[in-house]
Amino acid sequence: MAASTDVTEGGLPASALLIINLFCVIPCVVLKIPQLLSLYKSKSARGVSLSSFILELISYTIFAVYMFVNSQPIMQYVEFLFLIVQVWAVILMILHYLDQVNFILLPYSALYFIAVWIVASSVTPPWFISLLLTLSTPISASGMIIQILAIYRIKDSGSVSFSSWFISWATGFLRLVTSIIAGDMLVVFSYVFTNSLRAVGCIVILYYQPSAKKLT
Repeated sequence: MAASTDVTEGGLPASALLIINLFCVIPCVVLKIPQLLSLYKSKSARGVSLSSFILELISYTIFAVYMFVNSQPIMQYVEFLFLIVQVWAVILMILHYLDQVNFILLPYSALYFIAVWIVASSVTPPWFISLLLTLSTPISASGMIIQILAIYRIKDSGSVSFSSWFISWATGFLRLVTSIIAGDMLVVFSYVFTNSLRAVGCIVILYYQPSAKKLT
């Protein structure tokens, strides 16, 4: 029996798509580590928007649930699982430096996990999942705009990690490619819009860095 080469719907060899997916996933495993280190070094959440990270968490969660419900290959969205855990860690560290870590977090956390379970279950109609994905773009964009404005307001990006934003932009660009190959134009539109904002965020962070020698 003759061997055949697997080709994706977009005409790209399956092995090439796997490599692109790996380049998306691997950086995301540590994407928020630079941000955690920036917070730890500065011992302050000054200039870091808590609302921005909460919106980012919601956006990542919606993307992961959408991909899961639509039975997309795990390599198409596994990085979101790593990102969700890391964003939770960043949120907790921000709350720590704001002295707001208390028992009130428990009901909010429980509400988050219950909502994820309900949306990801079979009881949720497909149209509602698609609606959530549509809403995830303005949610994600709002979070980035809030963070950019927070930096602009205090003219200091010392507690915000340029590395995290740049890696996010780079992986977002690669995900744009895989989404085009998959033919999911709803996801393509989302990546085009949000990745443009990531590029603006990188520029703002660089411009307001207290030291040009420390791009962390």
